[in-house]
Amino acid sequence: MLYRKIERSIREYLTERNDRILGVSGARQIGKSYIIRHIGQQLFKNYVELNLIENRDMREAF
Repeated sequence: MLYRKIERSIREYLTERNDRILGVSGARQIGKSYIIRHIGQQLFKNYVELNLIENRDMREAF
C-alpha cells in the first residue's frame, strides 16, 4: 500500500470520536475510496460506504 498522509488523521478521527461519521471529498483519482476502505477494514468488523458518484440512485436519498 502507498502511504497516504491523511491516513493518520482519518484513523485518529474514527477511533477517538463516538459518532464515527466521516465525509470525504476531493479531486478524482487521488485514493479517497481506497484509503477509506483500507482503514475501515482494519478498524471495524462492519462499515458502510455510500459512494454517490458510483451509485447515482443513492443521490436522491440525500
